[in-house]
Amino acid sequence: MSQAEQTKMAAMCDKISELKYADSFGVDFHKTGFCPYISSCIMVKDRADLQALGGKSPYDLDCLKHGEYSPFEWTLELSRSACGPISAYTAFKLFGVEGFQELIHTMFSNGEYIRSLLNEKNDFEVINNKTEGFATLFVILPQPNILRYKDYLKLAEPEVQPLLVYNQQFFLFLLKKYEAGEIGFRLTFSANYKPQGAKAKMGCLKIYQSSPIATREKIYKVINQLIDLKKEFDTSNKPFENQINQPADFVYRTPKEG
Repeated sequence: MSQAEQTKMAAMCDKISELKYADSFGVDFHKTGFCPYISSCIMVKDRADLQALGGKSPYDLDCLKHGEYSPFEWTLELSRSACGPISAYTAFKLFGVEGFQELIHTMFSNGEYIRSLLNEKNDFEVINNKTEGFATLFVILPQPNILRYKDYLKLAEPEVQPLLVYNQQFFLFLLKKYEAGEIGFRLTFSANYKPQGAKAKMGCLKIYQSSPIATREKIYKVINQLIDLKKEFDTSNKPFENQINQPADFVYRTPKEG
């Protein structure tokens, strides 16, 4: 474990140790909990705060009249599947504390490794090197890359637009490759990403490495493939377009018929 990893993990531990002072907190299990999307919970320090939601006073069950009983205020929502809560409980029992510690450290360490590989390339620029999370945010720079990312932060929208379009085109180029079965990974792209202090939306590419079984060898292979694809993209000179109506930060492709 590198010194940078130790420093970040110590900072995370310090933060999570303060959780006991919170009045409430929410948890989603669908990412690092390896559960279905509808797997969430809210923890409340004072039960009276939870019972007071909606402005109602808690009732004794023996005193309830017809129409006053609201099971969703006291139990799992009965009109929803129990798949989420049960899967979260199963994950806890299966992995335990030490199991989750190992899984989370593996994903965190792999994220650090991905960023270190991209940082070695002059035309790739990681923009969240200080993150304590798993996701890697980065941009690719046009050749010749006279301007660096910090230079674009000072520019107005018309001057930044070429960088944003260039990165979005690369994303669509990769998406086309993925749809054709030529590559086995997908990235995401946010056209509305605007870092603090920037004058305009910059856009960024994102790598969400969330597999606990990904090895350094496989990651190295994928990142090198990504670097080679950037070279291919720079020589393609072919524009790519979104052919369907979708939100600005999301590109969806329906399965091909047949």
